[in-house]
Amino acid sequence: MKSVKAKTDHRRLRELILYIASRSEGDFAFGKVKINKLLFYIDFLAYLNTGNSITGEEYQALQQGPAPRGMKPTLDALEKQKEIAIKRDPDDPFAPHKIFALTSPDLSLFSADDIDRVNRVIDQFRNQSGTAMSNLSHKFVGWAFAQPRETIPYSMALIGSREPSLSERKFGQGLVSRAQKYLADYAESSCM
Repeated sequence: MKSVKAKTDHRRLRELILYIASRSEGDFAFGKVKINKLLFYIDFLAYLNTGNSITGEEYQALQQGPAPRGMKPTLDALEKQKEIAIKRDPDDPFAPHKIFALTSPDLSLFSADDIDRVNRVIDQFRNQSGTAMSNLSHKFVGWAFAQPRETIPYSMALIGSREPSLSERKFGQGLVSRAQKYLADYAESSCM
């Protein structure tokens, strides 16, 4: 598989935020938490299927689940440049911070397959709360084993969440004993 881009392309993140916000206008549950989770699923599913993420962003483990490292500064810049508006219902402390696109995204940065993947994830989670998406993301092995603010490698998308079969367990146990023997042999030979 191809590796993820070494340099983060915040422009792709910016344009994808604008696109997701415009496509999510009718989603009562759309807000800051949800957009983090949508981006996580978009990028990690793209990596799983193609070997590349769509944004190229690095993801970190936060309490509410995985989030792009560049999300806060990108949202701040978009809001400052009046490309998005972020609103919260003052009467409802549990309401999501709504994000509204005020400009159109530049989709020339994305392939048709990229946009199709994005649309499928948006549609799959339409009207699902950010909290529910966060709870689901907590089942992701990459988040579960990461320390707070630690980078979650895209390769973690390749690890399944099902229990290994009996034959897979036996194979793994055989690898453990082979590795222990190898290490013992290596330690013995390096002491001579």
